[in-house]
Amino acid sequence: MAASKKAVYVAATRQHVGKTSTCLGLLQGLTNRFDHIGFLKPVGQQSVLVENNVRVDKDVRVAKEVFGLDRCDYADMSPVVIPPGYTRDYLDGKISLESQLSKIRTSFDRIASQNEVLSFTVVEGTGHTGVGSIVNVNNARVAAELGVDMVLIANGGIGSAFDDLSLNRSPRLAQHSMMDFEDLFQTTLLSGHSRRMKQYNAVNLVTSGLRRFLVELSSNHFNDTLFVAHASRNDIILGFLSHSQNFELKTGQEFGGGLILTGVPPKDEPQDYTMDIISRANLPVLYAPHTTFEAMDMMGNFTAKFNATDVNKVLSCAKHYEACIDFASLLRDA
Repeated sequence: MAASKKAVYVAATRQHVGKTSTCLGLLQGLTNRFDHIGFLKPVGQQSVLVENNVRVDKDVRVAKEVFGLDRCDYADMSPVVIPPGYTRDYLDGKISLESQLSKIRTSFDRIASQNEVLSFTVVEGTGHTGVGSIVNVNNARVAAELGVDMVLIANGGIGSAFDDLSLNRSPRLAQHSMMDFEDLFQTTLLSGHSRRMKQYNAVNLVTSGLRRFLVELSSNHFNDTLFVAHASRNDIILGFLSHSQNFELKTGQEFGGGLILTGVPPKDEPQDYTMDIISRANLPVLYAPHTTFEAMDMMGNFTAKFNATDVNKVLSCAKHYEACIDFASLLRDA
């Protein structure tokens, strides 16, 4: 790695192979080694609004807020964001290749030029190596344009079964919170807002009667379990709320369960009197406006993205990946 380019570009062969997680591990490790670091994601797809009505990639917000990158401006950290209609504008000539590359170069130079202050810069790619090709700013081109070395994240190849089994897996990182399911189902909690970040180690579809369900709740096998039941199951809903209240009164501890109600509106929405009882509970309950099958299928195929609000999960991932990165080799020529 050239001394003049104290940076690394992180890309991946496909989605969900650990690119963002690797970047978090790099940021965690570099934070422990240097006084200041820089971060940018040249091309972003999924964006959020931040201060001063600036739109940036979601991962940029996570990096800046969790790792306190106060010396990096949001606008420089996410120079090109691709909203709906962007590709059409590019193909129609309203956006040029040079204007995109100029934004990326300028933003990178602003962050990297602070090398008297910033010791190292992490550049996160977008999706797999070919993402952005339709507007000519794929990861390979951007990395070459910036003149920085690339780390390419990939799944195991030959002997992938053994690779999977030998992974240093952290189960907690695969656990979802109610905030994640709010995002998945595009809805908000009915109650228990203070426990949005609570993570669950299992999902259990309730198909039994109330008596058996209460027996399950009383056992230790279902601690930290997220239960799914149809919104018409008032017996299950009221039994769940009653059990949680009794548990907390008897033990003085917070009940660890959560409840997702399913059903297609308007016919299968929770009834008004049930909603009134739920709203007065301090337990996380969410209504997903889908059939039970659809909701379970969506949850089974769901991969949550990192959120700046869930600091504990972000830092847990960062520390988990930090331990697996060879910083001595990475920084040898930096």
